[in-house]
Amino acid sequence: GWTQIAKRTHTQPNPDLTLVSFWKEADAADVAASSFTFTLSVAAQAFGGIARYDDVVVQSGSPVVASATNPVADDNPGQATSLVANSVTTTQPGQYVTAIYALVDATTISSGPNGMAALYNQVRTTGTNPSRLVAYDVSQTDAAASGAKTATASGSVPKEKLLACMDSP
Repeated sequence: GWTQIAKRTHTQPNPDLTLVSFWKEADAADVAASSFTFTLSVAAQAFGGIARYDDVVVQSGSPVVASATNPVADDNPGQATSLVANSVTTTQPGQYVTAIYALVDATTISSGPNGMAALYNQVRTTGTNPSRLVAYDVSQTDAAASGAKTATASGSVPKEKLLACMDSP
């Protein structure tokens, strides 16, 4: 099954915005699948993105070495155009650092984090609450702190951010 990495909820405006990240070691059925189903509460509106990593190492039950959220607890951090994912520390060269940003509305991302490649940029425009989910990654050269990863939104927006580090050979 899917294992949760981190979950953070932006408590205002109504409705709340929750960013949840998961990992899963794929088997043959997963590779052939064209969709996955997650069960949500009746009132929830959701969408997601999946990033495939072929060379991630699963040790001690999880490939996730470290993760950090911004804010560090469920909160109402206000609005900004600067989307800052807090630093994580890699433990060996070549580990992936992935930044995921969830925005309360469909505001576009005018620039991604420096040196990171785009994984997906999804927007939901149906219903009364449009939103955006974007992710970027990089294979970090050295074992060290990744530094904060900052994307820029085209307008001031409530948001949630997650930075995760995954083990790779």
